[in-house]
Amino acid sequence: MAPKKGKLHLQKMVYKGNPLIEGAYSMSNREQRLVALLSSQIEDRQDEALHTYLFTVPQLAEYLGLASDNRRYDKIRSDLYSLMTRVISIQEDDNTELLAHFVSKARLNPDTGKVELQVHEELQPYYLDLKNRYTRYQLGQVMNFRGAYTLRFFEWFKQQEFTKTPGGWWYVSFEISDLRRRLNLEPRKGQPKAKYPRWPNLRERIIEPVVQEIEEQTDWNVNWETVKWGRKVGEVKFHIGPKKTRKSAKAGSSPEPKSAKSKGKSTPKAEPDQPDLFPPDPTEYIPDPIDQKLLDDLYKCPAELQQEFKRRHGDALKKYTKVSFAGDPEDADTKATREVLDGMAAEIMEAIRNE
Repeated sequence: MAPKKGKLHLQKMVYKGNPLIEGAYSMSNREQRLVALLSSQIEDRQDEALHTYLFTVPQLAEYLGLASDNRRYDKIRSDLYSLMTRVISIQEDDNTELLAHFVSKARLNPDTGKVELQVHEELQPYYLDLKNRYTRYQLGQVMNFRGAYTLRFFEWFKQQEFTKTPGGWWYVSFEISDLRRRLNLEPRKGQPKAKYPRWPNLRERIIEPVVQEIEEQTDWNVNWETVKWGRKVGEVKFHIGPKKTRKSAKAGSSPEPKSAKSKGKSTPKAEPDQPDLFPPDPTEYIPDPIDQKLLDDLYKCPAELQQEFKRRHGDALKKYTKVSFAGDPEDADTKATREVLDGMAAEIMEAIRNE
């Protein structure tokens, strides 16, 4: 089968099954963004098999932020060579551990500047026919990340975004042991010693840089706090919300993001005119919020109704993306969700009554 032509459109949606996002692996920032780019090419979720996609060296160099010089081919080749060695560990439903590579093949031609890539067939269930338990975001939202761990945390935060309050805030919590597992920080072949074994190392090398970059590159504020298990830190909780001022803030003003970098304090103090860690009045923030109860009810409805929601949402998202991406990459998704929920409210409530 001839490879499909790869497209570099920042509006394209990346879809991943949640077991893929929750899996354990480690890779560089550029390798992760190559996986996101390849994932964004899979447009027909009803395909029976994954395709090979054809890119050009200038395309990949632009996306990866590489200089337009004679070394860009060698850099891309080096990234792909490394990516081909990466292995993900996924815990499947029957308590089986799946070990798989992300990419099954990479074919490069220095004369034509063409690069062929294909997702490994073992990961097909986490890309195709996704009925539930998946996460999506626009490719452009991760293009400017440079940290090795930032994209991982972004995907985990995005995975739980549907739980946000009417004020736009939600939280994500990790046990330290699970966080270390996901990031492949424990000893393994090629890494005889654990990376960042002590909490201060983990905080300074991973948590603080990730929070800083996400706040710089997205429209989120991120606060975090730790939970002690006896004398040690056993859990870290992140609170994510919009960069919005309260109504009392001056029009056009933009509050400074709260920093989680102060040593010795696991929870930063709120700045004036910013949302507290637990907003006392969610109605102060965003007008016409998504009806969270209705969204929760939707996930209790029969699968057919959930599929209809996803179909309508996809149509609405295409409409809003055309006009919203330049201003706010997340605005289109919010508008589409609100519109479809409002249109299906009667059907959802009827389904809940008939349970």
